[in-house]
Amino acid sequence: MLVGRRDVVARVAASVLDGAGAIVCGPQGSGRSAVLDAVVEDVAGRGVEPLRVAGAPVAGRAAPFAGLRSLVPAVERDPVSRLLALRRGVDELVALGEGNRPLLVVDDLDLLDSASLAFVHRALLSEQVALLGAVRTDRPAPEGAMLLWKDGLVDRLDLGPLERRDADRLVEDLVGGPVQASSRERIWGLTAGNPSHIVETVCEQRDRGGWVELDGLWRLAADDVGAPSFEDVLASRLAEAPPAVRELVDVLAVAGLLTLAAAERIVPFEAVAEAERRKLVAVEAEPGGLALRLTHPLVAETRRRELDESDRTRLWGAVAGALLGLDELSGDMLLTAALACLETGADGPEVVDLLVRAGDAASAARAWALVERCGWRAWELSRDSRGLALALNGAGIAASRDEVVDRFDEHWAACADDEQRFVVLNTTGIHLFHRRNQPEDALRLLHDHPLDEPRWAGMLATYEARLHAFLGDLDRSEELCRRHLDHPDPLVAADAEVVLVASLMARGRGHDAVALAEDGFAKASDGRLGTEGPTVAAFHYLFRLSALVDLGRLVEGVDGALAVEPAVAAETDPTGHGWLALHLGRAWMLRGRPRTAARWFRESMACYSDLARPGWRVWPAAGLVACLAASGRGDDAVAARVSVDATPPHPMHKFEAEAGRLLAWHDAVAPGWGGLDGALSRLCDVAARAESFGDVGLAIAAWHDVARFGGADRAAGPLATLVAPVQGDLFPAHADQAAALAARDPAALAGVARRYEAMAAELDAAETWAAVATASSGREASSAQRRAAALAAACEGARTPLLGKVAGASPLPPLTPREAEIVDLLVAGASRQEIADRFVLSVRTVDSHLQRIYRKVGVRTATELIDAVDRASPA
Repeated sequence: MLVGRRDVVARVAASVLDGAGAIVCGPQGSGRSAVLDAVVEDVAGRGVEPLRVAGAPVAGRAAPFAGLRSLVPAVERDPVSRLLALRRGVDELVALGEGNRPLLVVDDLDLLDSASLAFVHRALLSEQVALLGAVRTDRPAPEGAMLLWKDGLVDRLDLGPLERRDADRLVEDLVGGPVQASSRERIWGLTAGNPSHIVETVCEQRDRGGWVELDGLWRLAADDVGAPSFEDVLASRLAEAPPAVRELVDVLAVAGLLTLAAAERIVPFEAVAEAERRKLVAVEAEPGGLALRLTHPLVAETRRRELDESDRTRLWGAVAGALLGLDELSGDMLLTAALACLETGADGPEVVDLLVRAGDAASAARAWALVERCGWRAWELSRDSRGLALALNGAGIAASRDEVVDRFDEHWAACADDEQRFVVLNTTGIHLFHRRNQPEDALRLLHDHPLDEPRWAGMLATYEARLHAFLGDLDRSEELCRRHLDHPDPLVAADAEVVLVASLMARGRGHDAVALAEDGFAKASDGRLGTEGPTVAAFHYLFRLSALVDLGRLVEGVDGALAVEPAVAAETDPTGHGWLALHLGRAWMLRGRPRTAARWFRESMACYSDLARPGWRVWPAAGLVACLAASGRGDDAVAARVSVDATPPHPMHKFEAEAGRLLAWHDAVAPGWGGLDGALSRLCDVAARAESFGDVGLAIAAWHDVARFGGADRAAGPLATLVAPVQGDLFPAHADQAAALAARDPAALAGVARRYEAMAAELDAAETWAAVATASSGREASSAQRRAAALAAACEGARTPLLGKVAGASPLPPLTPREAEIVDLLVAGASRQEIADRFVLSVRTVDSHLQRIYRKVGVRTATELIDAVDRASPA
């Protein structure tokens, strides 16, 4: 099967050994698995530890982490708890490498469930794990799989049909000698170069005695030669199987996975053993005991095509009867039981509870279509508000469908109380506001449908306050919140406090925001809010972290976020995790760690993509652009910028303004994107917009960047005015830095640099020390240059206009992260062999990297490269 694929194997192996890995794409039968096997054999023992898993479909739903259980035992729990193990699971995966870099080998990567794809994404972002995957191109791939190569995390290589010469060679290798030209032509016409079809056709004819040798050439004896399909192969396996085996295969074709206990309630154990002997069924260890699944996804696909509607209903009925009689349903079996109830129309109070629990579990797996189905059925059976919320949220997120809006009157009329009416208004408003970009219609909907019951009328008012805050109307948002701070219902008052904390942060009142958040956290944690307490407490905690960052307490803001990140990731609603990841991206960027920040911005983008709210995604997406630009990854920054520019219109004015400030970083350093003049113009516009809707923090950040990009004379005045009423250390430091830059006052700049260092704002500190060096002379300048260099060395290769311009540096052109690390080692005195050992490469490969670096920098030798690095250094 490797005939004609040797060059692909070599390229994929190089991607695995020198980069983050590769995904091999091709249609069924193209030889993807054979390429993976060959690459694993090639790279084994060369510094990587192959760890093999396979994607496996589960009919009609996602099976969270189904493909990873053999590698990461920590995720073998119910879906919500398993998400808690995402981060810990990466550490466990690394530990399995036993000192080598783990190579996650995933056949049928496109069949991994969304939770497993999220795990793979996280593992790659850690830069501790490589990926070798295979994806079928003749079926739709989930977005999570496509993002792995679209975001540039791994390489993609496509397998097309074999060239005619290679196809003929494969035929002759299989037959065992030269094959007559006419027979080769017939095989080519039947298979079109598909390796798997060639093998099946040749071997089937061999088994039938269809090859004859004449005059030293093999030829096909019959004219009616056809390429056997997978259906034919499967049919031959099932033809003589006992009826109970065929029943088990069909049950698993619709259900995907069943515990052994459930399967034995449908067929005798002897049928299970026979199905396993015939290689139709595989037995796997699951947290709740042994479970069964079909050995190959094509078995399920083929059998499902053969089943009619009555067959499927009967089989789902068997599954429902088997599972509903079992105790403690959870995880995969809970979802399977829910599907069985949906397919068979089961009813009763126990079914409603099962569907609601399954809807929550499906939310954890981001299986929004199943969330919607569970919700509607629960609502239909009992008019349960929980079911209505699941149904409308699932419907809106699954495909951003307009049904949520179009059926509003129907849903409204079906409501029995204000709690249900609030659910309908909330979900419909979200769809109008975030997905259809109709904020006025969303607000009008709320005004035209007032609620009477005090709790839900109050919750509707705080919801409206959120929408006004998103639009940038902080005055109206605060007005609505303050009306409800003393509401008799503690949930309404708590929700008003959450919105007000965010507004106080925007006003630059960080101490007030922290105090209110801490008070709200305490009240939400004492039990008075019931089941809503943990959610309210979580948002107070997250907003407190953001306020700490604005105050200049950057280490606290980062450490506090990292401490809770695994728990927040476990929430079924990705909103909280998206916000926390955005906060970490922003905080790490302020600390001068663009590569680390980029990782968290990517996490936030993934969460907000799950929510189908483009306006939320634009802020972290622009943050990623800024980080890539600041890291010197120009090509990646351009690709990310194109994605940001393609964002559809949305009403998130604050997020849009934040994105504009971040994109100015790319304007400033990337050729053809506006340059410094364009960046300064953009930043001044952002500052004006932020001031117009009272977002003092954003205005200060924009003017601070103006100063950093060479416009200190323009920024000093506005900053001095804006920081007068604000709280904390960070914003006043920005104003003092701009004033000192404009005055070229080395003593004042040195004082600001020390303040930045105390706050752990190391990139700001490095830039300011570099400014001290150019504003002074002699020993003072040398000392400042050394301090700037030491701080810049911790900033992950960050490049900024102020740092290069003020220090008189000649910046290096953009290098990839691997190239930058090689340069660092070379400058530190490492030999080519030592660099090769460090990255588990051959010396020849290191030489290839060095030649590419020489061409980029414009030098010819290692000595000239080191000189160029010295010229580019701020010290």
